[in-house]
Amino acid sequence: MLARIEFRTFRNLEPGSLELPAGGTLVLGENGAGKTSLLEAIYTLSTSRSFRARKLVDCIARPGVRRHSNGPLGSEVAPPTVDEGAGDGEDEEVSGFRLAGETRDRQRLDLYFDGEQRRRRLNGEKVPLSRYLGVQPVIAWTVSDLDVLIGPPAARRRFMDRGVVALRPSSIDGIARYRRALAEKRSLLQQGCRARDLEPWNLVLAAAAAGLMERRFDYVRRLERTLDTVAELCELDLGSIDLAYRPSPKGGETGEEVIIDRLEAEAEREIAAQVPLYGPHRDELRIRFRGAPVRDVASAGERKAIGLLLTAAHALLLEEADIEPVFLLDDVDTELDEKRLLGLWRYFGRAGQLLATSNRPFVFRELPFNQRIHAVAGTFESTRQGLR
Repeated sequence: MLARIEFRTFRNLEPGSLELPAGGTLVLGENGAGKTSLLEAIYTLSTSRSFRARKLVDCIARPGVRRHSNGPLGSEVAPPTVDEGAGDGEDEEVSGFRLAGETRDRQRLDLYFDGEQRRRRLNGEKVPLSRYLGVQPVIAWTVSDLDVLIGPPAARRRFMDRGVVALRPSSIDGIARYRRALAEKRSLLQQGCRARDLEPWNLVLAAAAAGLMERRFDYVRRLERTLDTVAELCELDLGSIDLAYRPSPKGGETGEEVIIDRLEAEAEREIAAQVPLYGPHRDELRIRFRGAPVRDVASAGERKAIGLLLTAAHALLLEEADIEPVFLLDDVDTELDEKRLLGLWRYFGRAGQLLATSNRPFVFRELPFNQRIHAVAGTFESTRQGLR
């Protein structure tokens, strides 16, 4: 669990720090008060990526804004372990952001982004991304996660890969290998080539693709099992929700020979198209609700409930693997009626550490929280008391 987070020039958050207790924390505040930015800071620190910005540069406080070095809780922000050249004086103008945090078992995470490059440190040392990701697992739900249900296939591929990496952080290396091989093959196709020129790259691509497809297939199979478990626990009575992994090419999850055979057979088509036509970058995750595509039949409230059930099912897989994540649920109550919110809390309410945001405190009157935080203009006031 994360015991503390420190932030500086991140979004609209005033520089400072915040203690994070175990159990549930409800973050309340008006729109633009910094609720989502706090969750994003925790997610970005834990993963070195944002859940709402494709580029980290968008997370830097607006250019030209000068911020004081005293934090919202009256404590000065401890600088990250590695000094990247920025001073610590008052009214300092900066061009990047810094995040730092400490877990309950005293692991120190530091992330600095200078506008171009990110620098990660674990306990003051540079470590591989796979090791960094394993320190503080995090599970987030935001409105953008609805793309998993109604957005393009790429959103579902990212969903599968987040699940794969959460269960096995070293998988990030295999994903990177596949992306490098894919980029090389795409460049070759765009330059114009012959089928025999593709053969060595197809071998590299197939080897990397087979491992990724196998992990995606296994993740979706296990996720569907835990989805049934949490749906029963939450007693939502939504109806059937079915998941099906569709690899490209068909059968690719069984081994690289299937992939190589298809790539060889379709080499001329790929040369004509000048793009790779087969591989995990063309995979699909089919999500059906009551026998039809979820995007076609589910209401807004049903989509929200299904998305949160998928989040809970993923969390249960981590729980079975003895992985304890931080839960980040942004505007979790919107579009959910009271019955569904109470039902979902049969699972989320037992989380070891959870932060949920809302601007409607009355909605949570029946739900227990260890702490509530009031967000105002990027600052936070904490009240340690239960909410019922």
